[in-house]
Amino acid sequence: MPIYLEMIELRGEQRIKLTGWDGPDTPAKCKAISGARALWEDEKFKFWYYPLDMTIARLLRQSFPSLTIGPALTTWARAENTKHKALLDYHVASSAEPVQLEMVAKLAPTMWAAMRERGFQTVVPAFAKAIGNYFNGSQTGLGKTIETLASLLECDISGMVLVVAPKKALRATWQHEINKWLAVDMPVNIDILDSEFGTLPAREKRLAQMAHDGHSSNAHPSRDSHGSDALSNADSQTRDARYHFVLINPEMLRWQFTCSVAGCNGKRKTCPQRENHDKVPVIPSLFKIEWDAIILDETHKMMMNSNWRSASVSGWGYGAQKLKVKKGGLKIAASATPFKGKPRRFWPVLHWLRPDLYAGQGKWTAQYFEMESDAYAYAGQKPTDIMREDRRSIFYQDLNKIMIRHTKRELHTINLNWAPPEVQHVDIFVNMEPKQRRAYQQMEKHASALLDSGVLMADGILAELTRLKQLADSYGSIDGTKFTPMLPSAKWDWILEALEERGIAGDMNDGETKIVIASQFTSLLDLFHNEFDRIGIPHFMITGKTPSKLLTTIQNTWQDLKNTQTRVMFLSTQAGGVSLTLDAADDMFIVDETFVPDDQEQVIGRIHRTGRTDHQVTAYHLYTAGTIDENIATDNALKDISQNDILDGRRGVEYYQRMLGKSA
Repeated sequence: MPIYLEMIELRGEQRIKLTGWDGPDTPAKCKAISGARALWEDEKFKFWYYPLDMTIARLLRQSFPSLTIGPALTTWARAENTKHKALLDYHVASSAEPVQLEMVAKLAPTMWAAMRERGFQTVVPAFAKAIGNYFNGSQTGLGKTIETLASLLECDISGMVLVVAPKKALRATWQHEINKWLAVDMPVNIDILDSEFGTLPAREKRLAQMAHDGHSSNAHPSRDSHGSDALSNADSQTRDARYHFVLINPEMLRWQFTCSVAGCNGKRKTCPQRENHDKVPVIPSLFKIEWDAIILDETHKMMMNSNWRSASVSGWGYGAQKLKVKKGGLKIAASATPFKGKPRRFWPVLHWLRPDLYAGQGKWTAQYFEMESDAYAYAGQKPTDIMREDRRSIFYQDLNKIMIRHTKRELHTINLNWAPPEVQHVDIFVNMEPKQRRAYQQMEKHASALLDSGVLMADGILAELTRLKQLADSYGSIDGTKFTPMLPSAKWDWILEALEERGIAGDMNDGETKIVIASQFTSLLDLFHNEFDRIGIPHFMITGKTPSKLLTTIQNTWQDLKNTQTRVMFLSTQAGGVSLTLDAADDMFIVDETFVPDDQEQVIGRIHRTGRTDHQVTAYHLYTAGTIDENIATDNALKDISQNDILDGRRGVEYYQRMLGKSA
């Protein structure tokens, strides 16, 4: 009996129904496709059914080349193809003309005037109106925040909006942008529930009040200062607010593992009865509210391990999946680097956006990525990050219906005022001083090194890799297990010489060039900071220890182009890699790279932004010759190629030809 597909209504929803037989592997083929469900009646198998979706239809057609399609499903598929072809216009920016936005123009004239000058930004709200929940993967500095706020308007969303973003972005980015683009034209309420608001119990109390008041923005007056009196002052202006934004950091999403099993060490992964474990939210009321819209900013920081079925699920990721949005509400996710080095890690974000279509991580990865044998993995196989060539086209079409992305290079070719020239990358190779080289070689050979202060040990492969990276940066001392960087450092010598050439160090202090120096190791930045203090070079420093209020002051002072007294900024790759605008700088020295190319792209994005299209950004990558630095750089380059192939290759030959300056 041949395979037959038809469209049916089942449990109040339209589905794809599959009947027939195509050999003994038919059940396995049916199960392998995401969303597969079997219908049984009286303990007898009836048929397979799937969500009504074009990607699933394409996968079924590929798996069963000889299938027959019913008339209703054929009619639906033709309409869907027409709609998807129309969506392609959103993915390849080719014109400087803005897309007309009805609700934005009507409700937010200030925002609309700005967006018309940067027509590419009008594409995202139009895309949101066409498809609903979406992912914004545009490069850093292209205005994802204003696009997100415009999407709320264009999709006619109002009421309670939850924004989850890194703590440093809550005030510096989200509060600032909401006030700049929305509050000037409509009453808006904002609650920023971070540590500056109060303790966790205080934040729980505030959210409990919101839940009690009926989840309506009209019921939640608040001051923009978000102090302890945020529940008062319910005047007519705040009661009429179109939006009530609640801004939180990802830590508030966390669910904690609890277990009463005798002898349990508190870790879900190794609990002897983990199937009976409990998870409780740190902020329970956060998950009682049905939000009108939820925005997850920088999803790569919170969603990588968010499959709630996994033993290694993170508390943040688990909480993100547990958030509730009203029926007809909107979910928006954003990150310029969504994969964190592994494209298959994108599934949790897709599952959060559309759980009906992306129901099983294992099936999804097997659909699109090659598998390899592994005796310890489930079913003896585990996925790789190599995409299946026979599924590449379907995968690209799948992403096109939920992801929108623009790049600076793309926009620069259309309009020079939309984005700065492409970043120039310069590789700098330095040679270690004998003392530094001796310690590095000992660690490389013996997993230990004899320093002046004692023996530096590396317990395990990961620890050894970390020690090698540290020793490639500088010599150091050991106190117990704590490694403290110290001179000599070949990279420090190069930095000092480069700053002297730019008139920042040495006998002269003239010029206007500002430099950002980035490292993943805060302890190394501390060493440089102390040396600058000793030499007398003015500088700023942003790490995870920098308070939010001080951060805003530093950023504003740095961005003042008239202020050329302080021309050096030390920046932690992780803590300073998101939500900061530091484009007063023209150059960045990347002292060391992490194992994830996304981290370097994010940190460079702090100075390569669309706020300044008149300057050329140069990124100097410092590598210590003959060390792990070179291996990390090579590995990151391969990962970057793979990710960019998925993010931008899906937009087709025409896109690449235009980027290369060729005619299509």
